[in-house]
Amino acid sequence: MPFGIGKRKEKEEDSIDRARFLAAYPVRNPSVITRTDDKGQVELEIKLPKPSRWVRLIATPPEKKVVKLDSLGSFVWQRCDGAHRVRDIAEEVSKEFNLTGAESTASLAEFLRSLSKRGLIAFMVLEGETGSPGREGPAEEPQGEGGAKGGGSPPDVGQPRGGRPSAMPG
Repeated sequence: MPFGIGKRKEKEEDSIDRARFLAAYPVRNPSVITRTDDKGQVELEIKLPKPSRWVRLIATPPEKKVVKLDSLGSFVWQRCDGAHRVRDIAEEVSKEFNLTGAESTASLAEFLRSLSKRGLIAFMVLEGETGSPGREGPAEEPQGEGGAKGGGSPPDVGQPRGGRPSAMPG
């Protein structure tokens, strides 16, 4: 299950190579509520899993967690819409924040990895698409099941662009 908020994986089995990662389309978890203030800063409201009965007897745990993203995080989050490839987001980050290509790609990969591990995003990886620079958008007609390794599609997201979410490289 690609959007497993609060669920920890013992081992990251669904990994992809660098070329496929850069060609992947990050997609937000639809259960995360997003708010944007007048300055463009994003705030994420994440519903937490219901704790056990014993924990509830001892304390009243919170039902949600609010995470405020900085300007770079907000910029990236707004592009995790299933329409922007990781490669394209890295190029935009490089231009917007005056970073080298290597710096933007490395920091973006780390941030997306963090979001993915927390179940806030998943990745669509299309069969046959490696994101070569001369090619725009996803394949016209993806072959097979969309090329994802492992996990199926989240029930509320559907299949934008014909792909299926997949985890990022570990």
